[in-house]
Amino acid sequence: MTKIKVITSFNKDLWDRYANRTIGKSWVEHFDLGPDSVIEAWILGPFPENLPMQTASGTPIKYKMVETQSTAWTMFYQNHNNHPRPKTDPGQEYRFNFMPFSVKVFALAEGVFPIAEEVEHFDYVAWFDADVMLTEKVTPEFLRETIGNAEMAWLNRGPPWAHGETGFILLNARRRENLDIFLQQANMYGSGQLFYFAEWHDAFVFTSLVYLKEYMEPDFHVRNLNMDMESKHKNGLYPFETSILNTKMVHYKGNTKENV
Repeated sequence: MTKIKVITSFNKDLWDRYANRTIGKSWVEHFDLGPDSVIEAWILGPFPENLPMQTASGTPIKYKMVETQSTAWTMFYQNHNNHPRPKTDPGQEYRFNFMPFSVKVFALAEGVFPIAEEVEHFDYVAWFDADVMLTEKVTPEFLRETIGNAEMAWLNRGPPWAHGETGFILLNARRRENLDIFLQQANMYGSGQLFYFAEWHDAFVFTSLVYLKEYMEPDFHVRNLNMDMESKHKNGLYPFETSILNTKMVHYKGNTKENV
């Protein structure tokens, strides 16, 4: 039986706006991972009401409170919340708006740490943004097909973009060294090294770490799911649409969340 740990994060405002329909309905209906897998959701701030406790297929959904169950995030917030942001052109503020993205960074690190320490045992770790709507059944077989023989599968945009899309990341957790990439990302934030990067959001930092890991570790093979990389649409904001993922899900980025 393939065991998968799905990690995500949201807060009460996002739950009320859209996650009650993405996670609360589509994930409950379409995540068909079985009872040995788990969905771990990290929540910032007060817990919303009526959170589902399992999917229709019996996969448990466990909730963690960021402020009380992630000491690393709390220290990061205390040390760096008031770090000055550079001025940017209108619409480019996200490049240095690091604090909202930090919850995702530390949720991933907290989620994989027990696996790295062999306290938990899973075959794969998957990150899904909370604004991903599932439209068809997502099974272990589909996720195994998605990653293939690679150590990681994700959506890279390629140049001239400086970063890939991190709304979906799938990692082979049976190779413990693979998990280091999430722990290293959290260390970049916690140590303040984040502020030496050209951009401070998680996608930029994670993309940089992917390239470094590919260079330093020849066995770390990455599958890019953006199948449209060579076409005129390769620079698109929505690489989900040009990948195998579009048969099972929709990523509602930015203003498209209003359509959830």
